[in-house]
Amino acid sequence: MIDTITALVEDDDDKEKEKDNMDNVDRAAELATSTIGNVEDGPGDNKIGTLVRLAELNTAAINGLSNQMGLVNDRIDELSRKFDNHDGRLVVLEHNTIVNRAEKRQIRKAVMNRVNTLLGIEFEGGRVADGSVVIDQLYRGGFISRCYTDAKNHSKMGESYGETLKTDFNEVLEYIESWVPEVEGGKEGYMHYLDIRREEREKTAKKHNER
Repeated sequence: MIDTITALVEDDDDKEKEKDNMDNVDRAAELATSTIGNVEDGPGDNKIGTLVRLAELNTAAINGLSNQMGLVNDRIDELSRKFDNHDGRLVVLEHNTIVNRAEKRQIRKAVMNRVNTLLGIEFEGGRVADGSVVIDQLYRGGFISRCYTDAKNHSKMGESYGETLKTDFNEVLEYIESWVPEVEGGKEGYMHYLDIRREEREKTAKKHNER
């Protein structure tokens, strides 16, 4: 509130200075016009003094215009600083804004498409084709989970994909679109890892059922 009042007072002071300067310029111009008439109509011995007075009036007018230009330049500098501060705040805002709903959908779609492509899963009529059912059931879920994990660890995806910053959105998409599991052996290595985990779960379940 104090800053606002101060700004209003300073603005009023600037306007008053501008008005005073313009009044001085106008008076100087009126006097100059009158003096020129006196030079033309007056006696010869008065002309030198009148010319001196005219020169003084011209100087006053120039000084008034210079002061006016100084105020204009000050105002331009002030506005320039305000715009710079505004741009800075916009940059900070942009760097702290997370992806919107549409961009979240794009990330999810990119993950699904990449996993389907990597595993060779095909669709017919909006459903997994018969020839891809086994691969889909055995590996698709694990690959999707791994893709998100790798994107968080090796690109700038947020802690959850919905917390990804807008400024990092394109980089995250590029990573996903060329992703392979970040494990030894890549795709085949991770499929083997999932096979081992599945076998361990089956053994554990079997032992539990035998008790």
